[in-house]
Amino acid sequence: MSKAFDKVNHETLLNKLNNCCFKTYLLDRRQRVTVLGATSSEKLVPSGVPQGSILAPILFLLYVNDLPDAIKNSKVSSFADDTKVFKCIDSISDESLLQSDLNSLGNWLTNSGLINLIKTSASFSKLPGKRTRSTSNSPTR
Repeated sequence: MSKAFDKVNHETLLNKLNNCCFKTYLLDRRQRVTVLGATSSEKLVPSGVPQGSILAPILFLLYVNDLPDAIKNSKVSSFADDTKVFKCIDSISDESLLQSDLNSLGNWLTNSGLINLIKTSASFSKLPGKRTRSTSNSPTR
């Protein structure tokens, strides 16, 4: 499983930064691994920001800074690599608007290369005292 920081596409990030001084920081990075005294050959690292560096969180936030722009009808709450999209559902129209935003979010994640389907989930909460309407499309038994 890759972490979100490992999924940052260098070219996309550089386009967002529009500054050549970051090219040497991101491009042509290599890594190798040592396990039980055996060291692998160096491999090119095509994505990600150097973790543990002062710039890594800033570069990641710059990379995802336009994510809220993809959401038109719901609210977005983000912290680091954790993002929540939420909307109070009072009607079928609200459901459609939320679904539209979730579709837009999926498109944004796919286009940015950040989607991790294993870690992606959706949860729904009901406020106390609110009536819930069933929206299941499955046949009743």
